[in-house]
Amino acid sequence: MHIKQGHPDKAARALSKLRRLPPDDAAIQEELAEIIANHEYELSLGKATYLDCFRGNLGYRLATGCLLQSLQQLTGVNFIFYYGASFFQNSGIANGFTTSMITNGVNVASTFPGLYMVEKWGRRPLLLMGAIGMASKSSKLLISTLADLSQHVNSSLLPLVRPSLLPMLQHKRS
Repeated sequence: MHIKQGHPDKAARALSKLRRLPPDDAAIQEELAEIIANHEYELSLGKATYLDCFRGNLGYRLATGCLLQSLQQLTGVNFIFYYGASFFQNSGIANGFTTSMITNGVNVASTFPGLYMVEKWGRRPLLLMGAIGMASKSSKLLISTLADLSQHVNSSLLPLVRPSLLPMLQHKRS
């Protein structure tokens, strides 16, 4: 901040206090020269505002990253990590803590193959494969849930189902 305001002597005193060295020490002078050079380099790049983060290609990338992080929260994995022990115990598993530790261990162990695959294949193909896998599993879950509900509600939900799914649901009922 002192460099930005044009007070290198105050910057040297602040840096010497932080490093616990005298202001005329060679290490302080070298670091101060590096800070000044970095500040001058940043000034040579021109002015920028926070709005520049949202413009053009950078805005598209920022929106994509924020959207991916938001959608990641919908997978429900945080629920398992934070409330897994209680959930497993309340669901009838004898030792919910052990099950939760196994789940966390699998998560940690899966990190390393994931990092290798990102380096080997790239982010985009892995993201697309993950999206296809999640979409197919979610659609199977939806179909099986609708089939189960249709058995318990005396077919009152069948008019809400797409006509192309009716034969499959009626087949499961019999």
